[in-house]
Amino acid sequence: MTGISLWLYVFFAGAVAMAILWRAWRILRACRSGKETPAAHPRPPFGDRCGTDLRTFFQKRWAAVFHMVLVVSFLGMCVDALWYPLGAGGEAYRIFSAGNAALAAAAIAAAAGLLARRVRPIARYRSLSPAQRRDGFAVLILEMVSAATLLAVYAGWQQGVWWHYGILLVFALYITFSKHLHIFLAPVYLAVFGRRETFSPDDMPEVTHELDVLEGRAPASETPPERMGACWASDFTRGRLLSAFSCTECGRCESVCPVVAASDVPFSPRKVVADVRRAAMGKAEGALYGKAITRDEAFACISCGACLEACPIAISPMDLLLQVRRYAVLEQGELPPEEARVAESIVATGNPWAMETAGEEGSEERIPLADPEHPTEYLLWRGSMGIHDPQGRAVVRATARMLDAAGVSWSALPSEEECDVADLLRYQGDEWTFLTAARRNIECLHRYGVRKIITPCPHSLSVLRDQYPSLGGRFTVQHLSEFVLQALRDGGLELPRTLEGQTVVYHDPCRLSRAHIVEAPREVLRALGARVVEAPQAGRGSMCCGGSGYFREGEVPAAIAARRMEQLASTGAQRVITACPYCYQMLSVLSGEKALPVSDLTQWLRV
Repeated sequence: MTGISLWLYVFFAGAVAMAILWRAWRILRACRSGKETPAAHPRPPFGDRCGTDLRTFFQKRWAAVFHMVLVVSFLGMCVDALWYPLGAGGEAYRIFSAGNAALAAAAIAAAAGLLARRVRPIARYRSLSPAQRRDGFAVLILEMVSAATLLAVYAGWQQGVWWHYGILLVFALYITFSKHLHIFLAPVYLAVFGRRETFSPDDMPEVTHELDVLEGRAPASETPPERMGACWASDFTRGRLLSAFSCTECGRCESVCPVVAASDVPFSPRKVVADVRRAAMGKAEGALYGKAITRDEAFACISCGACLEACPIAISPMDLLLQVRRYAVLEQGELPPEEARVAESIVATGNPWAMETAGEEGSEERIPLADPEHPTEYLLWRGSMGIHDPQGRAVVRATARMLDAAGVSWSALPSEEECDVADLLRYQGDEWTFLTAARRNIECLHRYGVRKIITPCPHSLSVLRDQYPSLGGRFTVQHLSEFVLQALRDGGLELPRTLEGQTVVYHDPCRLSRAHIVEAPREVLRALGARVVEAPQAGRGSMCCGGSGYFREGEVPAAIAARRMEQLASTGAQRVITACPYCYQMLSVLSGEKALPVSDLTQWLRV
């Protein structure tokens, strides 16, 4: 470049850099307007986190490869844009340009592949707005043109240098002001916040303090209490706000959402993230709740966690909605009527149905009851379904026989002592009832000297193992399938082959699959002699059966259950087996030609 050309290039590049810095400053200011991110929930070790992130990123293999090629090629062009004007030459630049040319050619092919995917009628692209569609096409075309002009310059077209750098500067500027800024923000979000070790929502210190004041454990604060939940963008934590800016708008969350798949409810997890981002940038009119996010949208999500599992960047629309729900419930008193009745029942009686406990349960069910003076090695946590529901009690009886056969020391809390864990209410935004039940349970478990817990209920597992530690309840908790598999491997248990010759399909309960407990139930089924076939959306990416919205009003949970049964029946299996009392209940009530017989895993442990 001549001296004048170099100065012109520096001027334009500097102008673009200033625009990029201005945009970065606005995003930083928007994120810093949020609350401090609590560090109560641990994150996995860095290596494990990277492995999980890469595995999730490569769920869509070719799309992941294409995106990686585009990003690396763009970075290569940026390096060339800094190197070439300062004087290209020498062996180092020759080697670099050869590799960069190969990357540019690969980028053209990758961009063409992604354009072809956008032309094809992929379901998750259908809900994109015209502006979002144009955005995707524009960035791919700019990538192709930038790469093509770079190849032309390398081939000797010196007059094309300005064309290439001009297009590259426009490309860089466009990325900064489009949703493709996630190229740079996503790695920052994953590194600083990223995935948690457990599937659990954010705690609410403000609710904890209010409960402490009510119980006389803390003095009342002289300052006005903080707003509970999220009505404005600034009510979210900084990590949640950064997650909204890191969203790729790929639509994977929407493609796996059971509410979207099985109902006509106007709901989109992708839109929720976009609404929070717009509000953080001051582009939304008024408060989030009731404006950008309607009441129907706020309570549409059934909190199954499929969106979090599918997202390549570990963004959780569910947790963003949970904060909005908390505002609606705790500040506005808008808990839906059915859930409000359940909350009253749990506070009054310890169970969702306001049922009286059976006085002779120990002799009737042959369940040894815990004694604070003589603690056992294991405590069997039955859950409300296991105490009050006939199907749930059958599961508990089978569990009791299995524990006896394993030869371990165990007992269960008296029914009046075991309170429902209220996780379904927590995900509906009723943190108050959840904390009330949690304190009651943790105090009871400590009083009985409990250290190890076994439960056949995944909802109880999720709360006891993953959510109670930050509240002072640290216990070793196993799902029954994990315990059985370990006993089989240690030689302490033998199972009859009660499923010999049968083809079964295993339905993964949401709380188990989100806890990544997917192999243990399948291994136990194989030990019982079953041939296990897989349904669509199985394992870690399982589809909910509606059980996560068990107490929800309306037809959505039933529609989700019917949709899931269709998937399970499509495998040609003879029966469905699950490992959750809520899933068992949701699927077993279905009838019709496509409905398969349903049973719980424990019912086949006939020892």
